Amino acid sequence: MEAKVKIRFRDKYTHNLHLAGEIIEVSEERYEEIEKVREGILEPLEPVPEEKQKEDQEETPGAEHYTKSELKKMSVEELKKLAEEKGVSTEGKKDEIIERIVELEENDAQ
Repeated sequence: MEAKVKIRFRDKYTHNLHLAGEIIEVSEERYEEIEKVREGILEPLEPVPEEKQKEDQEETPGAEHYTKSELKKMSVEELKKLAEEKGVSTEGKKDEIIERIVELEENDAQ
């Protein structure tokens, strides 16, 4: 089943960091296990009609936009994952990564 991440968490089995807004594939058993740890981490998604799936596949990865203040609240690890998803360099200090992401999003908005 697909579920939307409502609160960021690290999967205890894969050690993957999942950010809020991310759509992940989980078994129903795993979904229930995660929800037992902390209710509200995931939101189950209804099956998506085929037309919508095709539209979603056409969107560019990392299309979600963040404000600079939202980015500053993220850890360096989260920022590096986001930067990688958006196709920008993950090298450098936290502020440098934030600037690259903000610059990319400003360019995308134009």
